[in-house]
Amino acid sequence: MLEDGEEVVAGQIIGYSGVSGVGSTYGPHLHFEISSSQNNGIPRYRINPAYFFHYKNHNELTNEEKNVQYNASRILHRE
Repeated sequence: MLEDGEEVVAGQIIGYSGVSGVGSTYGPHLHFEISSSQNNGIPRYRINPAYFFHYKNHNELTNEEKNVQYNASRILHRE
């Protein structure tokens, strides 16, 4: 969806989540990376994307948020 070096703005779609089919995959997820300028195609510095998101650990989620994730997982995986 994005080209190397492309700038993004809040609310812009940067990718879609999914399941790769690998046996150890647990639920839909998205892999992406933020890095600084590149040197011969190799990122100089990788940046933890969590710094740019309001991220909650499992123990910080409300019961309602946990239920939303659980129910979405059941629908997608057809338990």
